[in-house]
Amino acid sequence: METTAHPFLLSTEHLDSGHASVEWKFWVFAMILLNAAFGTSTNLLLLISYVKNPELQSPGNLLLLNQGIADLLSCMISILYAFINYTDTGFHLASIYKYFCLSGLCSTTLTFLASLLSIMCISIDRLMNIQFPFHYARLVTEYRFKGGIAILWIVLLSIFSIPMFGVNTWRPHRQCTAPYVFPQFYFINFFLLPSVLALILVALVNMVICGIVISKRRVAPGGVEPQQQQQQQQHKSQYKLTKMILVVVGIFYACWFPYTTITVLSLLKRSSWFASGFPQWMLCLIEVCKVPLVLNGAMNPLIYVWKNRQFRRAFRKTLRLPVNESTTAT
Repeated sequence: METTAHPFLLSTEHLDSGHASVEWKFWVFAMILLNAAFGTSTNLLLLISYVKNPELQSPGNLLLLNQGIADLLSCMISILYAFINYTDTGFHLASIYKYFCLSGLCSTTLTFLASLLSIMCISIDRLMNIQFPFHYARLVTEYRFKGGIAILWIVLLSIFSIPMFGVNTWRPHRQCTAPYVFPQFYFINFFLLPSVLALILVALVNMVICGIVISKRRVAPGGVEPQQQQQQQQHKSQYKLTKMILVVVGIFYACWFPYTTITVLSLLKRSSWFASGFPQWMLCLIEVCKVPLVLNGAMNPLIYVWKNRQFRRAFRKTLRLPVNESTTAT
């Protein structure tokens, strides 16, 4: 399929020429491989802990489980992406076998966007929980959570299977990355634009959450009656859970911001910028910025253990480590 010139496109020879190109590909491949292996381990531990420990199996934790599934898949599939783009064998196979390239690239973008949208859903859920606690308990059920998660995955699978049915710009002996393989309108409207909008929405929602939490802590009841003590305990529990989610979101932003920013700026370039195409250092930088995306998938289970007593206890039980008061203290 022919298409208009894409702002990222450079010749394969330019992308792969020189010793420096080989060196940066080696280091990016190594970092992605290490982060992916680490993330696969931590997220598998999260899923096993959720299944084996009934105390974790609450409707709210379904979103954290879904996040873990998305992160697990993104870590595993990123190994395939790294093999395709940063090794000679992988590049050769993807450059001659169209559907090998498409399947690896589509699954990579799908799982990364699924992880991003899961963070968005977690943030919205937290906002509803702290702002409308009484309505939340009535409206939010396990059945509705499962239905919403299923719809999310069905929509993403439908969208990211489109290139497999002809909407692609794949050509032999070309790099198997989104700018080379996806048409520009598809890459922008189905991946980049949803990513940017989700990042903005997550930021706004969590700013509102911070404001609500601060205001509620200021007006928290100070009495000692049983009802007031129970209310204080609920406020304290919600505050700690909210802090955990805010840490998750903060690390998520730190990992996603470099890649999203440089990609958006590259697509919004003026005609006077890089008139002959983007230089190799910019393409290298875009690839390097994908490393934190993989790292982010490995970090969330560690944050749950650090900030949440139930997860900390469940992880220790799964690993057959001793569980005592010092390890289960909030």
